[in-house]
Amino acid sequence: MIILLLDEAQEEFVDDPSKFDKLIRDADKPLFNGCLKQRLPTMVKFYNIKAENGVSDKCFGQFLAAFKEI
Repeated sequence: MIILLLDEAQEEFVDDPSKFDKLIRDADKPLFNGCLKQRLPTMVKFYNIKAENGVSDKCFGQFLAAFKEI
């Protein structure tokens, strides 16, 4: 399972290494000004919920887009 996740992560960033750099830079930033929660742990939690419940990529993307608008 871990190998599969690493392979998928590598595929995600191999075409656009700047995405990985941005992920690393943003990891410890708050979700928004004044928020005590950091971005990376929050996203990991969201992805775990997605995986545990079999949520499609399309649905998850729509959820994140809606969340961003809040």
